[in-house]
Amino acid sequence: VHWRASQVSGPSGSSGTAAAARRNANSFAISPYYLKIDERGREFARLTEAPSDDSSPADDPSEEALADEVAMSMLSVTTKEIMQSNLGSTTVLAGGRGHGPSSTATSRGATVGSRPGKHETLAHRTMEYLSRMFTSTGGFHHDFPEQFGQSVGKLCREMLKLPPEPRVLRLSPPVYVLGDIHGNFQDLFYFMDNLMQFGSLQYTACSFLFLGDYVDRGDWSVEVVAYLFAMKLLSPQTVFLLRGNHELHEVNGDEGQYGATSLKARCVALLGEALGEELWVGINSVFSTLPLAAAVGRIFCVHGGIPRYSGGPDTRLAVLSRPDFPALNSVDPQPGDDQTRAMFRQAALDLVWGDPATNEEEPYLDAWGFGPNHSRNADKIVVYGQQAIDTFLNNNDFDCIIRAHEVKQQGIRFCKQARVLTVFTSSAYCGTGNGAGAVFIARDTMRMISVAMGATGVLNGGRNLSSRVLSAIPSPPHLCLVGPPSAPVPTPTPRAVFSSALPGPTSDSTDNRPPSPIPPSSALAAAAPAFAADLNPRPL
Repeated sequence: VHWRASQVSGPSGSSGTAAAARRNANSFAISPYYLKIDERGREFARLTEAPSDDSSPADDPSEEALADEVAMSMLSVTTKEIMQSNLGSTTVLAGGRGHGPSSTATSRGATVGSRPGKHETLAHRTMEYLSRMFTSTGGFHHDFPEQFGQSVGKLCREMLKLPPEPRVLRLSPPVYVLGDIHGNFQDLFYFMDNLMQFGSLQYTACSFLFLGDYVDRGDWSVEVVAYLFAMKLLSPQTVFLLRGNHELHEVNGDEGQYGATSLKARCVALLGEALGEELWVGINSVFSTLPLAAAVGRIFCVHGGIPRYSGGPDTRLAVLSRPDFPALNSVDPQPGDDQTRAMFRQAALDLVWGDPATNEEEPYLDAWGFGPNHSRNADKIVVYGQQAIDTFLNNNDFDCIIRAHEVKQQGIRFCKQARVLTVFTSSAYCGTGNGAGAVFIARDTMRMISVAMGATGVLNGGRNLSSRVLSAIPSPPHLCLVGPPSAPVPTPTPRAVFSSALPGPTSDSTDNRPPSPIPPSSALAAAAPAFAADLNPRPL
């Protein structure tokens, strides 16, 4: 059963009806089940406990249908085509994945067998080095910190040589979306180890979109930055990094707020005062060039919020898409800014800092659905409510917003009548017990993954639990099988060559079924307790 998200909500009147009519032909659907992973294993849990009478009951899948899905999940069609056309044999995989996700030296889109460029070799060696050290020790202790720091500096310079990207990316599914990482290399490595096909970007038939906040509060901010920059250099057409509020030098340089876990402190601890500050400046020079948002089909993806609006023609996306939108070192208002630059700064500030309004804040918002954000900085940061969300989505022909910026107990949570989905990809955040989440967007369907705290742990001398938890899970489009959570989840018998590979996205027979109406907000309010609990809802 799938729910049609365009029927979740919308402003009353002809404009809302017309907008809904425009979306009906190509609306995305939300599967009512999500993949829950913890130390006990994996199971499919339901998003809501009590669906309304308007929603169709879930159909139990037949054994034959499940068998077909398992057979299809063994290896994606796209991967087979890549292997046949570029390699001609599978002998190169005889050694397996080795030390976790790294990458081949050939970047995505390059001809197999061609000589890799210097930046590709550097990126490959960086990923391989980080993967080997992490899987062998469960952390990082660099024997030659200056050499590692120089490599990260080179990655920064190579990143600045890439063709500039627009402030709003336009991407096509399939795409994995990941939220805040905050220096948590453990969880980043866990997801990449299981989502990269054969441990390589080259054979992964989908894109990766990271929503920002890569640094601060965690122990491995420099290593996370190095890994993500290396991924981007190896596959610039399939790896996309958005900017969050922690990709601002005022934030990641605030040692008073974040102490030894700030990015600046980590750089100094690695290289010393002078070289460490130089590396910190180099990393922030890349951060200033990152895109601010992405449109994945009809889904708007951003770190925090939406630009504020006060009536009249809605030109917000047009402003963000202007070719003269500058790379901003700061999103705070600056003395001497002209009207245009002040407009750019405010739009960027809203995107990286904004939060959905709580139910208690809704009555105090203005006529357009915006109000001061008292949890952060009421003088400059805003919250956006249901009216603001509906207006933005309808005016720009989107169905929903995927954002990060707030920790959630299960790593994922819907709000605002399921028109906003928050994803947080760093577990045990600041000592709490939250899990980590990710979202998979496949054509017209969103599927969610929630990993409980501890499932991504590195235990027993550095053995990553991913081989135990996820090695035999069907391909990503099948992460959310149709059927009640009590239905047995089939486990395919891995083939010898592909025993440690998680198959990538391919066609999904359930995506072709006509979606059922999504329950109204009253049913969504009865969400499972796992999705209802939040921890520290607005971390800085």
